[in-house]
Amino acid sequence: MTTFYVYWDRPTRRVLIHRPECSACKNGLGVHGPEIATRRGETHDWIPCHSYQEASERARSKAEDIGAVERDCSRCQPGK
Repeated sequence: MTTFYVYWDRPTRRVLIHRPECSACKNGLGVHGPEIATRRGETHDWIPCHSYQEASERARSKAEDIGAVERDCSRCQPGK
């Protein structure tokens, strides 16, 4: 079961960890739904994770890859 999602967005250089029930995450669909991913190509995506530790590791790796800094979502505060 997915307990966290990592959202990354290359153009805005954002990497955020979310809980699935977060209003910004919506179980990995995001606020714009899956159609925005199709239009934008591979510039952003949601990565499902099974633990906060896994999400932190994957967020850190993706942030290094796209030149961003990873952080927790300020809405759902997954690290608390």
